[in-house]
Amino acid sequence: MPASGGEPEVLVEFPPGGGGAEAIAWTPDGERIIYRNDREIWSIPRIGDEPRKLEWPVDSSL
Repeated sequence: MPASGGEPEVLVEFPPGGGGAEAIAWTPDGERIIYRNDREIWSIPRIGDEPRKLEWPVDSSL
């Protein structure tokens, strides 16, 4: 929903009974939403495109 008002817009939906989004945050430029779902990190553009799973390199020293 624009700051000036208007209708809310659904950017991402989760199936009933499935996991939901956690740790939801906007990127600093306001162009994407980042969220965690079932131990995975996802990114979705604010314009409503498909979510994309973010891949992370594995570092065994952590």
